[in-house]
This record gives sequence, C-alpha cells and structure tokens, in this order.
Amino acid sequence: NASERWQREAATVATAPTVAPPEPTGAALETQPPPPPVYPPRAASRERRARAVAAPPRPVARPAELRYQEGWSALRNGDLGRAAAAFEEVVAADGAGALAAEAVYWRAVALGRAGRSAEAARALEAYLDRDPAAPRADEAGAMLGWLLFERGDTPGALRHFTRAARSGVTAAKESATRGLEAIGRPIDPQREEAVP
Repeated sequence: NASERWQREAATVATAPTVAPPEPTGAALETQPPPPPVYPPRAASRERRARAVAAPPRPVARPAELRYQEGWSALRNGDLGRAAAAFEEVVAADGAGALAAEAVYWRAVALGRAGRSAEAARALEAYLDRDPAAPRADEAGAMLGWLLFERGDTPGALRHFTRAARSGVTAAKESATRGLEAIGRPIDPQREEAVP
C-alpha cells in the first residue's frame, strides 16, 4: 500500500526527538519580574531581603514557543491532529521566524502521519518554497517525493528524490534512493545521480 510506504519512509526521515525541545534563550525570551519576596514575620535579615529583591528576572517563553512545545508533546504522544493544529498556530504567531519554519516542517510530518497526504504535501511544498536551503530541506524533499509518487506525479517525485539523493543527511539520501528505485530510476554509483 502506497500510504503505508510513505508512513515507513517518513518515520525513517522525520524522527521526533525523545526529549523535550530546548529551553528558549536569547532574543526569543521576554522577561518578567520575579514575584515579590515573601518574608517571614521579623525573621528575615536585611541581607537575606536584599538578596531576594536583587534576584534577576526569570525568562518567560513566548506564546509561539509554548505552542511549539505543545506540538512536540502531541506529536510524541501520537495526537497528530492536535500536533498539526499547534504547529499551525506557531506559524501564525511567529510569522517569518525560525521557529515558524520548523513548525511548518513538523506540521507537515504530523499531517502525513495522520494520513492527510494532500495537506502534508502542500505543507512540505510551503516549507521548501519558504527556504529551499532550509535545515530540513533534504528530509522534506524526500518525504514530498514519496507523497508525489503516491499521487502518480512521477516527474515531481523524481525532481525531489534526485535532489534529496545528493543529501548529506543519511536518512534523506537513503529514502530518496529507495524512491528513485521505486520509480525505476536507480542511482548510478559512478555519477551519484539517477539513471536516465
């Protein structure tokens, strides 16, 4: 079954981490003043009160970062619809930011795993259109190649598989190579490109 094949290929190319995404840092943070100190009645020394007041502000994640973390959690737990919705909200909130670009990619993965192939293909195309040299462009290209192959768009699949087959990302390269073989255009090992 073509959909099962895409599921297998997407699982090898787009693997979700088993740990939570990193804590937000730098410009992605807003600051919030620390809560007012609570002093025990007459028990706290002046020195202790001075240290409590001088505490640095705590970083607070932006709403887009919180939604991104919710999307990850949902994706790890197999709640694919909730993951896709959370990632879509990140894109709306972050606009042209780096977090939004990652969210476009992972939204496509969630949609594909949920069996929503047409939406996944559009999301992968949007990711590649946004930045053809994006960090996950090769993985996106291999997955899009499989979706196009399932749809019967052999020229489109060939274009994406050929590009991903030249990838330095092993999983993308291997998936694209299997895609080219499925199309009947295996890689020529001497030239490292699809056989015409």
